Amino acid sequence: MSTAAVLPDVNGAVLPDISPAALATLMKKPEKAKPSSRKAIEWPTFLSQANQEYTSGNAHVFVLHGNVNDYPDNEAHLLSLRKLMVMAYDENYTAELKTKEGLSVAGTNAGQRGTNKAEARSEKEVPKRICAVFVINEGLRFDSEDSKKLFQEMMSTEYADLIKNKQVPPDFLEPMTFESSRFTLGRWFALTKKRSEFNRSARVQGSTLKPEASLTVVFFDCDIFLPAGNISSLNADRVSIGYMRNWALDVEIGHKNKIFMVTRHLSQLHESLRGGFSKVSAILVPKPTLEDRQAYSENFCRNLAHKCAHLKAAGDPLKINGKVIEAMEFAHGFDHKDLAIQSSGMSRNQIEKAFNECLNRGIAIDDRQIRMVKQRCMEEEYDGIIEFVHPVHGFDQVGGHDELKRYFIQKISKPLRSGDARTCSGGVLLTGPGGTGKTFIAKAAAFDAGVNFIELKLGKLMNKYVGGTEERTEMMFEAIRAAAPCIALIDEIDIALPGRQSGGDSGVGSRLAASMYTFLCDESRLGRIVVVACTNRPDIIDPVVIRSGRLGDVLPVLPPPKEGEASFQGRANILKALASKHKVTFHKELQSSMADSQVGLGRLLLDDSQIWTGAEIEAVLKDAIGLAVEANRDKTVISLEDWTLAMDSIIPTTGMLEDMTDLALAYSNNVRYCPEVYRAQMKNKSQLSVTLQAKGYRVP
Repeated sequence: MSTAAVLPDVNGAVLPDISPAALATLMKKPEKAKPSSRKAIEWPTFLSQANQEYTSGNAHVFVLHGNVNDYPDNEAHLLSLRKLMVMAYDENYTAELKTKEGLSVAGTNAGQRGTNKAEARSEKEVPKRICAVFVINEGLRFDSEDSKKLFQEMMSTEYADLIKNKQVPPDFLEPMTFESSRFTLGRWFALTKKRSEFNRSARVQGSTLKPEASLTVVFFDCDIFLPAGNISSLNADRVSIGYMRNWALDVEIGHKNKIFMVTRHLSQLHESLRGGFSKVSAILVPKPTLEDRQAYSENFCRNLAHKCAHLKAAGDPLKINGKVIEAMEFAHGFDHKDLAIQSSGMSRNQIEKAFNECLNRGIAIDDRQIRMVKQRCMEEEYDGIIEFVHPVHGFDQVGGHDELKRYFIQKISKPLRSGDARTCSGGVLLTGPGGTGKTFIAKAAAFDAGVNFIELKLGKLMNKYVGGTEERTEMMFEAIRAAAPCIALIDEIDIALPGRQSGGDSGVGSRLAASMYTFLCDESRLGRIVVVACTNRPDIIDPVVIRSGRLGDVLPVLPPPKEGEASFQGRANILKALASKHKVTFHKELQSSMADSQVGLGRLLLDDSQIWTGAEIEAVLKDAIGLAVEANRDKTVISLEDWTLAMDSIIPTTGMLEDMTDLALAYSNNVRYCPEVYRAQMKNKSQLSVTLQAKGYRVP
């Protein structure tokens, strides 16, 4: 048997199309004593929180936001949030599941107010709990036919005259749009109030009670019809917002009913429905923890192995692209715990996606596959605000910068690996001329620490719509937290977050900067998230950015000096690292030219007429490699001829190197991590100030 795609089945394993004989074997119910039997569903913490708030009378309208598109448990049942909500709040649906699937559900009386069994004279007096979901392409629907029947019978009885006289919409009993759903639900809430009052009097008088039901309504994708924005500019949407506001403030509705709004990002929901005085309780659905991810991985693989064993016993083993699958294959030395660590920030269904991709490609799952899927999923999820970069080099390919490498190893790489918040830097500002390797060093730190590296695209945060920038900023912070442990890079921070003198954006830039400052001050990220910012103009950054507790460490990233032994050694170290990076060697004739300032390597290493940055040295090396390729020579060996032509062609273009170097030294605040050749100059702050002020620069 072969198949081109792997599809999930209802029990959580991945299965292709199979023969009738194999299907019959597969669908046999396992014995209860076997380990493969499904465990009881237990409510996740976010649902327990909602139930507590409801039973205590704090709220009856809730917003579920965050990881709402994920599987809500770790058992790899492929259980959706919709199914979970209906299981929790619809007695009829739960009873059907018990009959059809033998599923055990823990604590079905989740979050109930009003009449209970202790107060009721009989079981019939306890309101039946039913649940309806609104999905924009389906309308208001009941997943249980019995619940649908009860709802429609009660509405038909109560509003018989209106229905008969056609004073209600045609889809009154089974609404298809949000507008008709809010009309129907408005009538339902009026019905429940009326019947509650009637039955209270009937109990006192001992007369017959009217049937009641406790309804939970779940609105999915509610940011579509309850969007954020200025209420005066929302047109038809503001009517829907008004309905939801009033439902949240009407405490009598909450005696028998609950309302859940579901949205991916809370910032996309209208401001008046996010909590506070609205009486709406906002509840975060979190991404799975390390323990959750490990448990999900173990259960997924256990379910897969169980299904494969069933298929094999039926004589029709699972094959994908001709390969028999018996279990999920892990790379040597890579296990469930490693997967849980590498998949930080991923949801369960994204982990499932990584498993399925490896199964389809016939390869073992490893850290590389997890990172690839994670990068793709995160970039799609967060709309290009962040970019995941997979570093391919460590500090062994960083030429020079010994002091800076020591800082990154001691203050960033080691603490991030161990999660040590006490010794880990919260943030560092790297300042110096362009082309000196600031970004390259940050990537090397992420590589050596084995953590994620993300670049923050602050320029993409700005949005022309009101509130759009703030919304995208919150998405960015969410992405950073999801990627932890990580190093987050802000390149050219002087452009992304300029000083307070900038304006012309109606205050949006100031609010963006304030949000960034608040994030940088958040101590909860220590040991998990390190922000590395880069600039060659520290003088135009808002001074509050580089205060202690934010980007408190300001360190210089400088090129080798123009002349002297430090110049020769610095350039030689850079050249050696670049040769390793590009996998090239130097011909013996070229190597012998190091001591001659007029020939070959000596023209670079002994040049005392100008400063050479790492980027400019790399430009010469790459041009020499290109010349060898053009002449059909060995591109892995650089000849004297190719090097000479490259030196004749490449002219250093990095401007204002001396000014940028002086600025870096003036703003840096730790001499220990400054190159030794520049330390005396760094300590002489007064002279640096005089020199820079004379040229019009702001000094600290």
